[in-house]
Amino acid sequence: MNVKYPVINVPVPSVMQRFPILIPFILGMALNFISVISGNPYLISLIGVVVACVVTIVWADKPLPWIILVSVVAANPLNNSTTISLNLIFSLVFLVLNIRYLKRLPRLLLPVIFITLLSVLGSVLNWSFGISSDSFLTQGAAVTNYILGPFLLIPLIYTRIQENHDGELLLKGLVFALIVPSVSLLALAYSFGHPVSTNLKITSQFHYAVNLETYLWGNTEFRFIRTQVGFILASMICASFAVVINNVSWMLRLTAAACFTIAAFLLLTTGSMGSSLACLCGIALILIVGKRYLSIKRYVIVVLAIVGFVFVAWSVLPEGIQKYVESRYMERFSQGGVDASDRISIWKNSFAFLMDNPMGVGWSLPIEAQQLGYSSHNDYLAYAMSYGFSCGLLYMFVPAWLLFSLSTVKSRVLDFARLIVILAGVGVVTSLLVNSFSDHLAANRWYYNVVWSIVWYAFFLSKRSLQPSSKKIGHNLAYRRHK
Repeated sequence: MNVKYPVINVPVPSVMQRFPILIPFILGMALNFISVISGNPYLISLIGVVVACVVTIVWADKPLPWIILVSVVAANPLNNSTTISLNLIFSLVFLVLNIRYLKRLPRLLLPVIFITLLSVLGSVLNWSFGISSDSFLTQGAAVTNYILGPFLLIPLIYTRIQENHDGELLLKGLVFALIVPSVSLLALAYSFGHPVSTNLKITSQFHYAVNLETYLWGNTEFRFIRTQVGFILASMICASFAVVINNVSWMLRLTAAACFTIAAFLLLTTGSMGSSLACLCGIALILIVGKRYLSIKRYVIVVLAIVGFVFVAWSVLPEGIQKYVESRYMERFSQGGVDASDRISIWKNSFAFLMDNPMGVGWSLPIEAQQLGYSSHNDYLAYAMSYGFSCGLLYMFVPAWLLFSLSTVKSRVLDFARLIVILAGVGVVTSLLVNSFSDHLAANRWYYNVVWSIVWYAFFLSKRSLQPSSKKIGHNLAYRRHK
């Protein structure tokens, strides 16, 4: 007797379903390396537009791979030279095809965008380069990159992250899409690039090696100016630290630890006191917020491990680097106090310029260098000098609000992955707030886009409970449930 058994059709997952992070990561890094080799911003912009259109349509029902790809190209070195950054091009294409997602933006952003655009209009009559078609194109690109970018286009990229419930996968997205690309590109440029310029007084061959402002790798210049690169290095350290201190897979922890070490070394060689202070503030906030969830035992172990790591790292550094860091420290912390006289003088002059032009004079970073002979070394002043007092205040208010939102997230049962990403966001946005007082993140659109991307990634991830994973926070991982 022949017995017929029912045939059960088991759906075979597609390649994209099996590798939702690997494939877009490879595609994004391929575009980044093509940029390094070509060095042609117009060609890369054209490729970016084509890829953005195709991928946004083909991956319309695959939000996570699309988000990973856009996050990786945020670290494209040619974002400094393209008219509009590549990740913002993707966002613009997505906005045209999916305008309904504007409803998912935080309501607070709507008045922020409205007021900043009014401020931009108010500055038109005072544009330093006059009113012309070229001025409108230049200022239009600046508004897209520096106003619509952080307040509309970058958050729009991450609105669909709420459609993915796999917390562990989203944690991998933070590490491999927002940390690894920038750290790896900077490390490769530093190791294999050719020094091409420096404006600093050179006292030794080592001093020359650690203070170069620009490296040429392939046909693309990588800016290692400490007032710019310090921003992203501090952010990478904070984000990596949030991953390392938590109980994650060995692959994620090893990857994050490598990124932490590389970024810490590069930050040290820049000698940036402002970014180092911002980094320490970010790590401190991570520990303060994490204290609500970490057990006392784990908390003490983490603090002791940090102290031990700093001690060991310092002891094995070459003598040249130690002397350089000591000289930078003595320069800022001599005579029993903090010596910020150079910054204070610049800020006073910049504020006087702002008082003479309260409505702003248009995007001002190049104007500052032309009219004042220096930059303001303060992003809040830079925004105010560009588009008026209100714009400068809002640029400070938005990250402050984001920090408050991230650090006060409450949930009776937290998914371990979401907590880690939230802690990373807390550290990065703290670093952003502190470092913006002394340096210029907006001077480098690669670094600018990545830092803001991490913050918004963490924010939208904090707004939805994720599906419980096998590593849910609980007593087995020495975590405490938040009450």
